[in-house]
Amino acid sequence: MKDGEEGAVLSSQLEIIDLYLAPDLDPITSCILVPANDEAVAQAVKEPKMSKNEMTMFSLLHDAGKLKTGPWYDKCKEVGIGVKRPADLYDLRGRLVKKKLVKAIGNDEWGINHGSD
Repeated sequence: MKDGEEGAVLSSQLEIIDLYLAPDLDPITSCILVPANDEAVAQAVKEPKMSKNEMTMFSLLHDAGKLKTGPWYDKCKEVGIGVKRPADLYDLRGRLVKKKLVKAIGNDEWGINHGSD
């Protein structure tokens, strides 16, 4: 699901099959759903799903390396995140922490979580 709750990852792909093939006609095909290859499954499991605002907030911090909360929020507001509802910034940061993408690294300072902690 595109916007559903996170949980188990089920990866699949479409495979084209021939339904009917006659020498004088174009083939009639359809698609079936088959399990995805191991590489696609591994990639899907490694990358947490992020909303567009989460991606932007994450990339602003990633580009900076580390930021205190105020300057990080200021950068977000410059691109339109949290302008109408400032609490969105707190909510987005919380979701990034929950997904283990960012972490507190000091007194009111944030950075990218590069490890598995």
